[in-house]
Amino acid sequence: MSISRSALPVMVIASIGIAAGVLAADVPQDPSSFGRSEFQANCAVCHGTTGRGDGPLASTFLPQAPPDLTTYAHRYGGSFPWRLAWVTIDGRPYEVECPRESDMPAWGSHFYRDAATGPNRELDTELQVSARIEALVGYLASIQQ
Repeated sequence: MSISRSALPVMVIASIGIAAGVLAADVPQDPSSFGRSEFQANCAVCHGTTGRGDGPLASTFLPQAPPDLTTYAHRYGGSFPWRLAWVTIDGRPYEVECPRESDMPAWGSHFYRDAATGPNRELDTELQVSARIEALVGYLASIQQ
């Protein structure tokens, strides 16, 4: 399935809105706050609180330190690579197709386990996973220099 770049922000906002309603007990109502809190909880330990690749564990990944996520769009010609960011964070396609050559966790698998065993496990598990990934991608797009 191919999604046009112009339709993606609308889909992101709609999905975050739906997910915020589904996960209301566990997720702040402000989508940007949701993405920021997901980033701080899951990504900052490696990428740093500002996303510049300077988290407390960054030095353990030498010689390949975590990238500066504030320059993601710049590295891709000035346009934020929404789909690539999604697939990289999710990580599950890589687990199936080939081993990952990265220390980046497959967050989709982690989020899936959380959703399947968490307090909202009776709700759509993939919707919960998608909401968390979309929030992260949206947050990353918002911190671009």
